[in-house]
Amino acid sequence: MINTTHVQELCPTKDADPKIFDFGIYLYAVQSNVTCSSLLSQKISLSFWWALRNLSSFGSNLYTSKDTLEILFSVVISICGMALFLVYLNARVQESQSGSNQHKLKEKKQMMKPNIDLWLSKNDLSHVKITTKNSKDLKTTMKKKTLKTVIIENIDKLEENKDIDLQNIINVLPIKFKKNITRLLCLASLTKVPTLANLNAKMLKLICEHLKPVIYTEDNYIVQEGKPLGMMLFITQGLAWSYTTEHINGGQTSLDSSSNEWLKKGDFYGEVLLNWAFKSPSFSALPISTRTVMSQEKVEAFTLRASDLKSIVCKFWWHFTRELEQVELEQWENAAASSIQGAWRNRLAKARRSNRWDKFTAHY
Repeated sequence: MINTTHVQELCPTKDADPKIFDFGIYLYAVQSNVTCSSLLSQKISLSFWWALRNLSSFGSNLYTSKDTLEILFSVVISICGMALFLVYLNARVQESQSGSNQHKLKEKKQMMKPNIDLWLSKNDLSHVKITTKNSKDLKTTMKKKTLKTVIIENIDKLEENKDIDLQNIINVLPIKFKKNITRLLCLASLTKVPTLANLNAKMLKLICEHLKPVIYTEDNYIVQEGKPLGMMLFITQGLAWSYTTEHINGGQTSLDSSSNEWLKKGDFYGEVLLNWAFKSPSFSALPISTRTVMSQEKVEAFTLRASDLKSIVCKFWWHFTRELEQVELEQWENAAASSIQGAWRNRLAKARRSNRWDKFTAHY
């Protein structure tokens, strides 16, 4: 038998003295006598409590001996404790920020609702409903929402202190809703253009997809007389006026009051650009504007750029045969034939290069 009295004298645990024997981080286990316990539950619970106590204090309760492995183990416990604390702290900060952002967003929606209602009312869109898709549990359901609901759901993308106007609303909405709003606002205006009035609904929708929203502040030049006309203008809100100037001997100019015209909601300007687009398949010089268009107040509008218009006419020229004169129609037909022949030659060349000529000719 081991003489425990002699062991206690050599390695006292009750009044431990590091000078006699340094137990280090194992002192708690020795003093609690858990090493001699036969109960597994007691060993697990005491070990868990020891680990939790030291992790929560970043290892500051650990008094190590001079043993290197014991010191390294204590360092690991300290680092793990700090890491867990930082993870917890970050989670709390994220939760706090999320709550703050939700509160700000709620306030933002409440503040902007009257402005959204006013904008929708001005544009006759208050009762418009848009069909949306909801995907949940591998099932896709169709749901109709008012345009106001769709705008409010995406209002968090709008920057602070931004006005509720056409350009800002269009910018925050998903692409499919942008197309819907553009068609709702501009389809009627497009049909007012004599040259476009006979086009089918599909072509009008295609033109709508190329329209760009713009905002002009009060007393701002939109188009200037004597300068190249690079766009068609479709006004959806606001008031502008169009005028020409008379040239007097000596180089002076004066306004021709008899030619003044007001442009309001639903009006357009720049029909001459259509004649330019129909003139030739090539990109010739832009027409010169014969009038000046100036905003009288804030104007919301859509523009159709000359390059987009020419692209549409080039791709779908056969839809505009009524507007094309016989000479111009022959030019478009020749250009179309050349384009088809060029595409066919390119396809044949690719087939030869890929060593699939036999398969290609057999298929066709």
